[in-house]
Amino acid sequence: MLSEGVEHTNGLLVLDKERMSLSRTNDVADRIIEIGHAVHASLANQNQRLEGSRSKLTDLLGTVGMSQSLMKAIERKVGQDRVLVYGGMVITLVVLFLVWWFVK
Repeated sequence: MLSEGVEHTNGLLVLDKERMSLSRTNDVADRIIEIGHAVHASLANQNQRLEGSRSKLTDLLGTVGMSQSLMKAIERKVGQDRVLVYGGMVITLVVLFLVWWFVK
């Protein structure tokens, strides 16, 4: 009889330890789930930021591309203007020389 009481008490202690262990495991699992939700929310926030940055970068690259094509057009125009100015100078000098030659 006494041994039955001790065995019953030992069995209750083992069951109590298992219950506490399961409770701790459940608490740890709950914390892991909370951390997972926090990580998911953080990743979603980062994704939104990256999407915004990507669209801004795409707009910027489009502007830079437009700027580069505009700069090339300006450089081409400057080259054409340079040819016109120097060509005009040469023609003017030739005309002045011919006028001087015939007037002298």
